[in-house]
Amino acid sequence: MPASDGQSDAGVRGAGGGAPPAQRHASGAVNTARQLGFALGVAVLGSVFTSRAAAVLTDSGAPDPAGTVSALTAGQAGQVIGAAPARSRGDVADLLASAYAGGLRDVFLVSGAAGIVGGLLAIALVRAAAPSAGHQPAQQPAAEHATR
Repeated sequence: MPASDGQSDAGVRGAGGGAPPAQRHASGAVNTARQLGFALGVAVLGSVFTSRAAAVLTDSGAPDPAGTVSALTAGQAGQVIGAAPARSRGDVADLLASAYAGGLRDVFLVSGAAGIVGGLLAIALVRAAAPSAGHQPAQQPAAEHATR
């Protein structure tokens, strides 16, 4: 027989506590889906941003688009501008701003489209449960309505 320290097993049960097993499983599934969504969302939107920023830099004829977009996504735009010749720093800053804005625009477009699709799927797939026979609202007799 295991030794007891006098405490309940609530710590062992965790946040689910006394919840029925179905609710604990659903809660676990929701938390897993949320974490997976965070990870995939960051990865996908980061790729969208990088792809668009690289396209803007390539179209402008930047000498090293891959290296420049890597520095831009790492937050090193100031270093890229500082490494440019003094007479062209303004042009480099404008180019980086354009690449950054283009990347963000595509990220917002993809995010908005995903939100719309998710909302439509929720409307189409989530249905309210039909009330059970034991939970129907009580109906008052017609004579009682007439006296009010």
